[in-house]
Amino acid sequence: MSATPPTNSELDRFRDQADSFIRDLDEEYYLHFAGLKETLDVEQIYERYEELTKLETAQKLKDAPTELWRFACEGFLGNLTREHQARVAKAEAELEATVNGETIPYRMLRVAMSNEPDRDTRKLLEEARLRLLDEHLNPIYLDAVQIDQEAVRRLAAPNDAVPNYYELYKRFGFKLDEVAAECQELLDETERLWEREGEKLFRSRLGIGLDEARPWDVVRLFRAPELDKLYPNDQMLPALEHTLTDLGIDLRSQENVHLDLDTRPSKSPRAFCAPIDVPGKVMLVIQPIGGKDDWEALFHEAGHTEHYANTSGDLPMEARRLGDMAVTEGWAMLMQHLVTEPAWLNRRLDVPRVEELAHDGAVSLLYSCGATPRNCSTKSSSSRRRTSRRCAAGTPRSSATRSSCPSTRRATSTISTAASTSPATSARGRSRRSCASSCAVSSGTTGSRSATQATCCASCGHSARGRPPISSSRT
Repeated sequence: MSATPPTNSELDRFRDQADSFIRDLDEEYYLHFAGLKETLDVEQIYERYEELTKLETAQKLKDAPTELWRFACEGFLGNLTREHQARVAKAEAELEATVNGETIPYRMLRVAMSNEPDRDTRKLLEEARLRLLDEHLNPIYLDAVQIDQEAVRRLAAPNDAVPNYYELYKRFGFKLDEVAAECQELLDETERLWEREGEKLFRSRLGIGLDEARPWDVVRLFRAPELDKLYPNDQMLPALEHTLTDLGIDLRSQENVHLDLDTRPSKSPRAFCAPIDVPGKVMLVIQPIGGKDDWEALFHEAGHTEHYANTSGDLPMEARRLGDMAVTEGWAMLMQHLVTEPAWLNRRLDVPRVEELAHDGAVSLLYSCGATPRNCSTKSSSSRRRTSRRCAAGTPRSSATRSSCPSTRRATSTISTAASTSPATSARGRSRRSCASSCAVSSGTTGSRSATQATCCASCGHSARGRPPISSSRT
């Protein structure tokens, strides 16, 4: 491309190529994370669409529609670290840990931790996971971050410096400072409520207090195996089908929705959605592990699936593929929260103690609205930091404040809001403001705007960039 602004025909050609680029990437990620391919071969895809990811392309599109400019910028950055994507995926697929004589794949360590009743064994599993993360993955992430940080400055026009990601994304229209303030307000408003309810939940379910809890306890807490009998695996998919039927959607007759139900050794342990062609081919991948957490994950990803499957094919590429991720997250969270909705429970599962399940769901939501990302390595000596509800004060997340987030309003209205007697400046309150310093670095390696379809949502806990261009509920 030349340095002149793009013509309408050039923009249309860019849209078509970008659509194909995302399709090929999403299909590659689907094949790998569904356990159908051992390797993640993204480098060849980047080579096929080389023109899209050139620096000159990103610079030329600066005055194009913002989503196209953003896509081009992220494509440029992703191309520089495409090798890192393949290396991370290969390492994750091949790494194993041996704990108490049992060999466990890296990607299954958190699943094993959540299913392990013995606290000491859970600690060993987490320590093994962190060792593999630190030794094999973080060096790749850190190298990619350094490449991105150096390259982002090249995206600006002459005499128009872009010093960092923060400034770049503000130019894309992200109101980062405003969102950070909203997140801080949310944490401040819900701190006492979380301390009270979190303390009660940890003691009733695990027999430990909030100050004693560690990351290997958190995954067990929300796994909640005692609820398995109320959320049986064999009823999970039928419940989803019946729920969609009530909404006028026949899941089995949707020719553009493909259910991947087979069990494979290297398949992602969690449900995920891969919108390969929007709306023509959307993959809903399921490998149930068990319990309420799995039900929530399946319904969450079904929300993404139906959003993409029902998007109009007449819309331009940026309206179908890109845009504000709050749209698809809204559908996903709407579906997810049905799993602890009293009216839905009475209709679909006919379980006892419906109000208790609704309360449990509200406490889980209270945690997740400020949750530490699930790929965060927490090694701090501060015990309260290990159950922190967020990674860094002011870190932009979805704008989930009490005033703007229906999910938060639901949580705080479901839980009794009687004032806690613990002071606002308690040690537990202060240390919640940051996660441990040794977080797993998100590399930003995915690059294309499709990367944000990793859906940086509160329940997923994913960094939007540096993850597969699919929606997934567990890393």
